[in-house]
Amino acid sequence: MADLYLIDANVMLQAANTYYHFRHVAGFWEWLSIKVQEGTVRTASLVADEIDFPQELVDWVEEQAAAGFYVDVSRGDIQSKLSEIAAWVVEQPFGAQHIAKFLNGADPWITAAAAVDGATVVTQEQPVPYNSKKIKIPNVCRAFGVRCVDTFQMNDELKASF
Repeated sequence: MADLYLIDANVMLQAANTYYHFRHVAGFWEWLSIKVQEGTVRTASLVADEIDFPQELVDWVEEQAAAGFYVDVSRGDIQSKLSEIAAWVVEQPFGAQHIAKFLNGADPWITAAAAVDGATVVTQEQPVPYNSKKIKIPNVCRAFGVRCVDTFQMNDELKASF
C-alpha cells in the first residue's frame, strides 16, 4: 500500500453526483479534506479543468488547492515519465481521437506522477481489453507498473470513517 494516493477527476465527480453527495454525506468530503491536508491524497492541477459541476465540488476543489492538493507536474522527472507514457500510448492501437483526448487531459499526468513518486492512482475507470480503441487509466497504470485502485478500496486502505 502506498502512502500517497493520486485521485482522478471521476473519483470526485461520481462521488459528488451519486453516492457521496455533499448534502447527504458531507463527512466523506471532510475526511477527504483531512487526507489532503495530511498529504495522503493529491491530484494533478489539470483535474480542476475537468470539474465544472456541481458547484459544491468546484468550490471544494478550489479550497483543497490552497492545502497542497496538486502535485507539481512541472518537475523534470514527471515530465520525463509523461513523455514515456505518451510514446507508449501513441504506439498502441488506440483510436487517434482517443489518443488526443487522453493526452490532453489530466490522466497521463496523474499516472506519470504516480509512477515517479511510487503512488497509487485512484480512479473509477475499469480496464478495457487490449484491442480496445479507448484508453483507460488502469491499462496505462498496468503498463507502467503503477498501482491502481477505486474509491472504495482507497477508503478501505485509509480506514475512512465518516
